[in-house]
Amino acid sequence: MKKNRKHSLINWFSSFVEAWEMLLDIPLPSNISKAADEDNPDPVKVLCCFTLTGIVAGVAFYLTAWLLSILSGRAAAAVMSGFLITVAYEIATKGRMISSVASFTENLFSFENKSDAILKLDDNFRKSRNIFGTIGMVSLFTARMFSIGFIVFSGNISWLIISMAAGFTVQAHLAILPELETEEPFIEVSGKSAYIPWIFFAAACVIFGVTNLPAAVTTGLLVFLSACLTSKYVFDKLGGVNGPMIGILGYFTESIVLLLGLIFLFR
Repeated sequence: MKKNRKHSLINWFSSFVEAWEMLLDIPLPSNISKAADEDNPDPVKVLCCFTLTGIVAGVAFYLTAWLLSILSGRAAAAVMSGFLITVAYEIATKGRMISSVASFTENLFSFENKSDAILKLDDNFRKSRNIFGTIGMVSLFTARMFSIGFIVFSGNISWLIISMAAGFTVQAHLAILPELETEEPFIEVSGKSAYIPWIFFAAACVIFGVTNLPAAVTTGLLVFLSACLTSKYVFDKLGGVNGPMIGILGYFTESIVLLLGLIFLFR
């Protein structure tokens, strides 16, 4: 029994490392990566760890904002948190998300077939952008920065955790779709197992949204429904997904949840 429990914990650990390395560009210590490589991650646990990775990132942002609030006061913390957290996220993903936004905006004005706007995303941060891409990139970056700042100023810092959990859970939901080139899922699971990460997300909404439970539950339901509709549209119309598509849709989800936080929480 103890041996099985130990193996289960090791498998959860390796699954978390797998999810972390898929989602973030923050290198883990070599001994951790090596230890994880010695075990075969369970696909369902990897999907669940997408949500857990989002929660971990959200907690890091929460602690940053909380510490700044203690050291400098709420107003100053709101300004600093908005900038630092937004920049830190882009660093953690090597600018892939904001670059995809720029590419998407450029594509909207470049392709007659609007499906190509999301099919032909380029998440290379070093690529030069035209005026449309630059405007799209700066606009969303600024919107996220101000949203985070206002949420911190309102005192509802835990909403940052919910927004990150939402975005990463949506990425988990999309990762089970066929990859456009190989026609094989990024992560292959069977049946209703694909919905298990949503249980983790629901728990996150209740735990971290306990002070604003109606807002958290409403947001959670909206995120779930939009993810289901989006995955159906992507599969029916486009035939599958690729890495940049999964990333940008998760990024848009985070941004929308942050904006919902302004509507529900700021008063």
